[in-house]
Amino acid sequence: MDNEVKRIPCKNENCDKTILEATAKKTGGYCYPCYNAIQAKEQEEYIRKNIRNVNLYDGISDPVEIIKIMHMDKKYDPLIKYINYPRTKEEMYKILSKDDMDRLKNYAMELYKNDNDKWEQILLHLVCFNGADIDDCLKVLIDDCKIYEPSLFKNACDDIAELLIEKLKCKDYRVRINHILISLAMIGNERVVEVFNEWKKNEPEFSKNLYVKPHEYSFEGGWKLDSQGKRKNLYYKKSYGITQGIAPKDNPVKFFEKQNEKCEWCGRKLTSLVIIDLHNENMHFLGLTGDKINISTCDNCTCYGYVYTDIDTNGNTSWSKYNLEPEYLDVHDEDEFEESDYDKKIYLDSNVKSENYAANQFLDVTFTKIGGMPTWIQDAEYPRCPKCGEEMMFVGQVSREDLEEYGEGTYYGFICHECKIAATGYQQT
Repeated sequence: MDNEVKRIPCKNENCDKTILEATAKKTGGYCYPCYNAIQAKEQEEYIRKNIRNVNLYDGISDPVEIIKIMHMDKKYDPLIKYINYPRTKEEMYKILSKDDMDRLKNYAMELYKNDNDKWEQILLHLVCFNGADIDDCLKVLIDDCKIYEPSLFKNACDDIAELLIEKLKCKDYRVRINHILISLAMIGNERVVEVFNEWKKNEPEFSKNLYVKPHEYSFEGGWKLDSQGKRKNLYYKKSYGITQGIAPKDNPVKFFEKQNEKCEWCGRKLTSLVIIDLHNENMHFLGLTGDKINISTCDNCTCYGYVYTDIDTNGNTSWSKYNLEPEYLDVHDEDEFEESDYDKKIYLDSNVKSENYAANQFLDVTFTKIGGMPTWIQDAEYPRCPKCGEEMMFVGQVSREDLEEYGEGTYYGFICHECKIAATGYQQT
C-alpha cells in the first residue's frame, strides 16, 4: 500500500523493534530504548574516567569546623566523589569542649537568622549527644514561636518551662499547643510535674480541642504521673547502641534470633527481639536478677498491634493468654511465608550512651539500642500491662534498617517487672 508508513529494524542485532526513518536519522539507526542505553553507558564510562575525589576536610583539624562541613549540603556533581571524614558525627560531637559547644551554638543561631534550617540539626545533636545547655537559644525560639522540635527542650531549665507555660495563655495564632505540651514533657522537671498535676485536677481552657488530656502528654517525655502525683520514668537513663559485625562471645545481647515457638495468629516462627544476659555487669541497670530475659515477637503481627509474651529470668518465653488478635491482620497462607533472613549482623557496643542517644529519628546514628528513651516515629505508645494495667517499661528497640539494606520501621520491646510480661510494638513512617 502506497500510504503505509515505512519502518526499519533497529540497528542493534539483539533488538526486534522497528523504527521510523525519521527516528533512525536522530538515533543513528537505533530504537530509543537502545539509543538511551548506549548514551547511559557512554555517560557511565565518561564519569568513571573523569570522576575525582574531593576532601572538604583536607587541612582542617578544628572539630567545630569539621562538624560544620558534616552538616553542610554538598552540591551534587556526578564527577565529584566527596571523601567522608574518618570519624562519625557522633564521635566529633563527643570531643567538643565547652567553648567548642558555645561556638557551635552561636553558629547555629547565625544559620537560624539566615533562614538556613541546618540550625535545628546542629542544636539537636548538641542536646542529644552532649547534653548541652541551649537555654539562650530556646528563649529566641519561644519569642519567635518556633517551637517545632520538642527534643530541643530536653532538660531545659525552669525559666524555659515558665516561658512555655505563658505561651499557652496567649492568643497568638502561631502558637501550637500540641508542640508546647510535648516540649514541656521533654523538660519534665519539678515545675512541669507541678503544672501537669494542676491540669490533671482542673483541665485548662486550652485543652478543649486536644485529643488527649494535657497531663497525658507526659508520655511523650518518657514518664507519667504516679498515684502520688510524682514523676515516674518509663525508660532507663542508661543506654547502649550497636556496632555492625559479628558479635564477640561475651556480648550480652542477641538481636532478632528465630525461636521454635510459633505465632498463634499467623503461624510464623516467633523472633526474639532481644535476648539479654542478666549476668553481664553492663545490663545490671535493668534491675533484673537471674540468667537472661527473652523478649519475643512475631515480626509480622506486631506491626498490627501489641504482641504479649510471658517471660521469666531464665530465658523462657511463651505466647501470652492476654493476646487479642487485631481486627485487621494480614495473614498469608502457610506456603506463602517467607521467613526473614537479614543480611546485616549487629552486636551491642559496650560504650555507655546518654538517655537521649538515638531518641530522635532525625539524629545521624543507628537506632537499635538497649535502654534510653525510645525513638518514636509517630506518637509515644507505652503499652499497658494486660494483667495489672500499669504502663510497661521500655527496654530496647531494633531498627529494620540496621538489619537489612532497605529495611524500615522500628520494633519496640517493653516489660512489666511485677507481672513478668513482655510486649512488643512497631512504628514506621
